Amino acid sequence: MKNTYTKLALIVLVTVGFILSGCKKEAQVTPNTSTSASDLTALNSTYYLAGKLDGEVINITGSATSYAKMLSVDSDGETHDYDHDADDNSNTGFITGIKWASNSPEGIVTTQATIELRKLSVRVYVAPIVSDLPTYFYNIVTPSEYLFANNHSPNNGAFISLVDKNNVLWTSKGDQDGSTFQIISRGTNRGTSTVISGIISSKMYDGHGHVKTFTSGAFNVVVGLKI
Repeated sequence: MKNTYTKLALIVLVTVGFILSGCKKEAQVTPNTSTSASDLTALNSTYYLAGKLDGEVINITGSATSYAKMLSVDSDGETHDYDHDADDNSNTGFITGIKWASNSPEGIVTTQATIELRKLSVRVYVAPIVSDLPTYFYNIVTPSEYLFANNHSPNNGAFISLVDKNNVLWTSKGDQDGSTFQIISRGTNRGTSTVISGIISSKMYDGHGHVKTFTSGAFNVVVGLKI
């Protein structure tokens, strides 16, 4: 009889052990790997423009300045500092972007790269926009595909520039048939800035008749929402 009780006690102890072990495993929390676009941009503290310019690796990182601005745009497309009292024939250009720059030992500031989104608005509709500029600029960078600003519409669309290893400045100002500029994700509206990320495939021009292709382009940057 004693052996029977001993065996029963051992069976009970083993059974309880398995139950407690099973409960402990079930209590473990599986990390949540699903992350929203805004979470991703918040987790990524590195802001960059990267890709290949005719095979040359481009990797622009480091300190940069985000900005937002308004310009008065004449009927011929020329831009000037924004003027509240400008002729009603003038439209208003809105620009949000980021710029990387470097300082030479002589104190000369050289732009290394820029990414901008531009939008032209008919002047008569500007007054209600001005009442909430951060929201207006935020809506300019809604995730979507965008055309490039070009000679026919220089104040509407995406614009990029970068400097190559030979310190030659290349910009997207030119024909962009078949090119792509897409914002894939956008962070929250911080009032003064937001984070956007996306992809680029474009032609780049040096202003002297030469053209190169920018491929495998990707960016994760802070753009301005407040003037």
